[in-house]
Amino acid sequence: MAEPRGTNPVAMAVETVPPVAASAHGSPRDPLLARHREARRRRDAAPLNSEAYREASIDIARIEVEIARLERREPMAATP
Repeated sequence: MAEPRGTNPVAMAVETVPPVAASAHGSPRDPLLARHREARRRRDAAPLNSEAYREASIDIARIEVEIARLERREPMAATP
């Protein structure tokens, strides 16, 4: 049985997470996130187990590694 709206602590936490604020000059992650979205679109559009699907999946993994490296070098600023 589903809990009434507003009583599930996990759902409440997800709903209250503030959006990540970008600096005035943008975040170095922005281009990587755009590439990640594009690669996910390509993977989602490709037939399962096709070469295009595999290539897009590899691109996604590489981009995620780049994002993780960037986040290790530049800790995210605390939100007020």
